Amino acid sequence: MEIINNTAKYALLILAPLILSACKLTVINEGGGTVTSASGTILCGSLCSASYNDSTTEMLTAVPDDGYRFTGWENGCTGTDTCSVTISRTSGNKSVKAVFQNDIPEYVAEMLTLPGSENCAPNTTPLYVEVKHLNNKSEVAGDSSRNSTVFDTNIFYWADAQNCTALGLGEAVFDEKVGGINNNSAILTHGLMFDPRVSMLRKWTTPSNANDLLESRLIPLEWAGSSSVGALPNREMTSLDINDTENAIYNVWDGNETSGSRQWLFWYDKSTDTYTEILEKTYSVTGHNFSSNFPLSINNSNIAVTASTSTTFIIRDGVVTQTVPSFYGRDINDNGLVVGNSCEVFDTDTSVKAEALPEMHTCFKINNQNDVLGYDINSGEVAIGNIDTGTSYLLNQISDVNVKEAIDLNDLGDILVNISGGPGDGNPTLEDPAILRRTNGAE
Repeated sequence: MEIINNTAKYALLILAPLILSACKLTVINEGGGTVTSASGTILCGSLCSASYNDSTTEMLTAVPDDGYRFTGWENGCTGTDTCSVTISRTSGNKSVKAVFQNDIPEYVAEMLTLPGSENCAPNTTPLYVEVKHLNNKSEVAGDSSRNSTVFDTNIFYWADAQNCTALGLGEAVFDEKVGGINNNSAILTHGLMFDPRVSMLRKWTTPSNANDLLESRLIPLEWAGSSSVGALPNREMTSLDINDTENAIYNVWDGNETSGSRQWLFWYDKSTDTYTEILEKTYSVTGHNFSSNFPLSINNSNIAVTASTSTTFIIRDGVVTQTVPSFYGRDINDNGLVVGNSCEVFDTDTSVKAEALPEMHTCFKINNQNDVLGYDINSGEVAIGNIDTGTSYLLNQISDVNVKEAIDLNDLGDILVNISGGPGDGNPTLEDPAILRRTNGAE
């Protein structure tokens, strides 16, 4: 009997602290937001732990500060919804971590070393370089000035590893312009699609070896699809885009700035090598600026967007499936979101149009992180925003250079820009192309 009583005493001595003492819930917060509990016992920030004598189920809510977003719970909870934690005398102490991420973009500029640009100065015959498109591999496609001693043609392709070297497309497309570069390095031009790894290219570092002609694999885009288009004496492509499966969307203008001028929109399906006419428009205004009409964008789900005047057309696999009035769509991402000129966003899945970035105007690019390029509504300077957070920032305030012009945006959050005051030869008529590489926040 004495042994039993002693055992009970020892058990009481061991269990007494657990029975008599309160249990503690601790919230770990490394900054960027506040965590509160439904009972009001935790306000973290400042008060990050609480003790409980009775069994309690505590509901924790995380609220990010401006410029941050809540990315989720660790330890006791997962996801981004409210965290439910049960504390009792038998459960012991518990801890939960709230993780906030700084959403204010941060960038470091990498100057592009393109032949003829200021960054490869001195140049005896300067090249007027116009960078146009940036893919997720940091490859750039663009146009150069005609009759240059550096390039035979208007088209160039630049890869990250090159230094004052680029690939110029051969004379067959001397007058063409770049329409896009996809993530597999295929480039769409006004009339031809080519892969810079196997296409007709002239690759050189100086004009002396400019006859290094590589294998040709040019894929002509057709004017055809309509017999009336094929019969036109003057035809010109104005806008184009290409996705990762090399499907393309492009338009053709008849080349006449007179009343009765016409423009056609085409869809190219790479898998079947077929061309489909989607839309046709006749203009009654003389001298219309056709080159700025019909902005085009195609995503990797084969959904494309184009706009004419104040109406946007959503095109799926070459067929118009939605018409959005009073909306000028500029670009579509793989999430099916279309950003408009007024910085509204149209969701092609739900057909809902909503104001997304009220502090921005003239938005023209959206990536798969829902970052948007446009201009600040107050200062008019180039800005980057995110439609999930509703925040926007001036590029000149969050990068280490003076951004003159923003051109393209990839899915890593990197931005193709022209800057002022670059390390060139001091010629103010030349552009200083650069990539602003995002150093935080991109997934």
